Amino acid sequence: MEQKICKNCGKEVIAEGRNLFCCAGCQSIYYNKIKFIIKICKYCGKEFETKNNRKIYCCSKCRYKSKNKKLRDKKKENIINVLCAYCGKDFILKRNNQKYCNVMCRRKSEKVLRKQAKQFIINI
Repeated sequence: MEQKICKNCGKEVIAEGRNLFCCAGCQSIYYNKIKFIIKICKYCGKEFETKNNRKIYCCSKCRYKSKNKKLRDKKKENIINVLCAYCGKDFILKRNNQKYCNVMCRRKSEKVLRKQAKQFIINI
């Protein structure tokens, strides 16, 4: 146990851990004295009041919309156009290992490859 000074009234307090006040009354009075800060929302631009200096969004809705916008922007940066291995059409990759523009092209290609494999086995 340590001796600390109450942040509100200045009395000496014997306290454990991070306790900074002599009683709950002093604690509530101290935190109610903290003034509101007027900030501007990073997403919508509206002014809002907060006691928390680190808060940057006016509400959780703006926070989620901002997060989703960042994710969409990140996806747009990673767009890669590739030619389909079967039909030769230009398409946007959805996965890094994608070779075909759609399922039909993939199935047709697999069918052709199976026929070629059978021909190769027969010729040997």
